[in-house]
Amino acid sequence: ILDEAVHLYKITHAQSRQNNYDKLLAIFNDTMQGRVGYLDVLIGGTLQFLEDSRRGLYSDPAWQRRTATSRMVKSALQGLTGPVIRLEPLNQDELLRLLEQITTVHSDHYNTPYSLQKPDLQIFLTEMTRRLGSDILLTPGEVVRDWLAVLNVLHQNPQLSFSSVMLGEQFQVKGFHQNNQDGSLQPPKIPNEYAEFTL
Repeated sequence: ILDEAVHLYKITHAQSRQNNYDKLLAIFNDTMQGRVGYLDVLIGGTLQFLEDSRRGLYSDPAWQRRTATSRMVKSALQGLTGPVIRLEPLNQDELLRLLEQITTVHSDHYNTPYSLQKPDLQIFLTEMTRRLGSDILLTPGEVVRDWLAVLNVLHQNPQLSFSSVMLGEQFQVKGFHQNNQDGSLQPPKIPNEYAEFTL
């Protein structure tokens, strides 16, 4: 597995970058043409790394020919047996399910029951996704890392509630406030005149 292959794209020296692409192409050819048995090679990169015609893989005609999308593949459908599998970003529901599964695994591993409800996970997710540029820059890895940090704090400090962790200085949920009646976190109230305008 070669992850974060976008770092090859960032190499400023053109010949060094091309030498790396040539090595990858040799590996790709060996695996696709059956010269290497029982070996899977996975390369993880961004669209920019793949499709940029100046610095990406598409700058090499051999790579472009081997990895270009077929005319037969529609935008809504994609073949999962080709050399390139394009992954869509996780949507809110998928991220929520991911957090639920992580919570279950964490709880089982540490034998710690958490009294977290779906709204708690939604509050956490709202904070993660409301940051500027999160629609493009936020990765599931960042969400998982921060969620595990919250779960670890709750595990190591059983006297703390989810609300107190989220309102703490280390992880301040901007704009959320604590409900005086039940201690739950409440999203900020936005006046109607600003309901469609957020900076």
